[in-house]
Amino acid sequence: AQRVEEIIALLYFSVST
Repeated sequence: AQRVEEIIALLYFSVST
């Protein structure tokens, strides 16, 4: 886990849509 925040942000963005 290097950029977990980035992955979470992408996931959140995908879920938000």
